[in-house]
Amino acid sequence: MASTLSHELNQPLAAITSYATACENFVDARPPRSEPVRQALRGIRTQAERAGQVIRSVQSFLRRRAVDRSGLDLAALIRGLEPLLRLQAARTGARVVVEVPPGTAVLADRIMLEQVLLNLTRNGFEAMAEVPMADRVLQVVARPLGHDERGERVEVAVVDRGRGVPAEVAPQLFAAFFTTKSEGMGLGLSLCRSVIEQHGGHLQYRPRDGGGSIFAFDLPRLSEADGPRLEPTLPGIAP
Repeated sequence: MASTLSHELNQPLAAITSYATACENFVDARPPRSEPVRQALRGIRTQAERAGQVIRSVQSFLRRRAVDRSGLDLAALIRGLEPLLRLQAARTGARVVVEVPPGTAVLADRIMLEQVLLNLTRNGFEAMAEVPMADRVLQVVARPLGHDERGERVEVAVVDRGRGVPAEVAPQLFAAFFTTKSEGMGLGLSLCRSVIEQHGGHLQYRPRDGGGSIFAFDLPRLSEADGPRLEPTLPGIAP
């Protein structure tokens, strides 16, 4: 749990460091650039709030409290994560491709969903660290699944082009404390699956044709019966 929490907090802390460095550069410029400084300060505030929300969401998860579902514009939510995704991608020279149909809205706990996406994308970037640079492409894809006994669903998939998962490892991927990483504790995927199950969905692994991995989960799609209002989501701010 300490390892997982450390990973999740390192994301907004790294973004805060990046924004603070940008502030210093803009202040030292001749003449100083005030508007980019304001944007960077807003980014620092947003990421500091995110760090606090991570702690609160983990506390809530451990208490097994009900998820705080609201209507979320999936594309807007991912745009809000772009600064963190760029930081993740920069470490391995990867690039990110987001394919989310406009107007795709889901019912989910925003903070919990953000942490699931950050965890899965981080794993994807790490999986591509040793493949040729041109192949280091991470996709975040959403598509409607249609209607089943649970209602309308949306599938969200994080697709990498890494080495894939060995057949003997795949059955244990979501087991708590199972890990193939030398410094991991094996809690990330287990927590992600638990969060998605709390939303009435399922997180699964599939091999990608041509090499790599697909981690996909489904969420309830927002319908008119759930109310027309979407929770406001902060846009991404370029560092």
